[in-house]
This record gives sequence, C-alpha cells and structure tokens, in this order.
Amino acid sequence: MKYEDLFSESTNVAKVKTRASHDEIVEDELVVVYGSDRTTSVKKAKVALNSTSAAKFGLQQGVYVVEYLLCYKNVYKPGYDIWYEESEKCGYKPSQDFVLGNSSIAMTKERGYEVPESNAKEIKTFVLHVISDLSGRKLDKYDPCAPKDIEWKYSISPQ
Repeated sequence: MKYEDLFSESTNVAKVKTRASHDEIVEDELVVVYGSDRTTSVKKAKVALNSTSAAKFGLQQGVYVVEYLLCYKNVYKPGYDIWYEESEKCGYKPSQDFVLGNSSIAMTKERGYEVPESNAKEIKTFVLHVISDLSGRKLDKYDPCAPKDIEWKYSISPQ
C-alpha cells in the first residue's frame, strides 16, 4: 500500500453553517479546544512512503509500520447544539466516500473533523502515526499532527 492511497480525493462533506432553530436565529459561541479525549487504533499496516510522503513525517523514503488513529473530542454541553466550523489544525476528516479495506478507516486529505450529527456528544478526526521502521526501531511520528496537538473549532448555541 502507498501513502497516497490512504486518502479520498472527494471533498463533498456537508458543512453545517446555518444557525437557525425552529425558524429563529440563535446566537452562537465559538469554542477552540486542544488535544484528544479518547484515541482508538483502528488498524496497523506496513505502508510505503515515497520521498514526499516521508518528508511529512521527517523521514526518508521507505516502508514503515503505520497506525491509523481515530481521535475523539467530547463536545457535549447540556442544553446546547454543536455547529461545525472549519478546523484547519485538526486531523484528517473522516469520510464515507473512501474505505481502506476496513469500514472503520475512511478519510480525506482535508483537515478537519466529521460534521457532527444532531445532539452529538463527541466529534472525531483521523491522525496517522508512524510507529516504527521495518527493523522495529521506534519512531513515533504523526501526520498531520500528534493527538495532543489537535486544535478543534466548533460553535455552540442554546437549543
């Protein structure tokens, strides 16, 4: 598998921007938070990184053990709705347009998070983690960022 094959070229993810509820305009508040509350390893695989892809991790071209991490942030606040905001310092957006042999792994090259459903309690994004080279030497490199460095932006408004 090649690094470029990890992403979908599709960018047709719906973006929620309307701030109307029951035909009335509501005030919203921008929230910016950092880190991941929960991380799930979805799959580990050997991935061939060409020179461009390897450079994203600060590595040389080669084959590495890569882990697909799904990172979650708790956004639940009783009595409030959550609204999607552009979040360009997040991980990669999950997407159902592209699946990597495992229905749990579907992402795009676009940074952000999955658009939350109504009454969402958490939001999620993907991060790629290079665990080691093939000899087992631990590397611990991330793309686009480490889970602790994810910046989540969203808005909340009273229901």
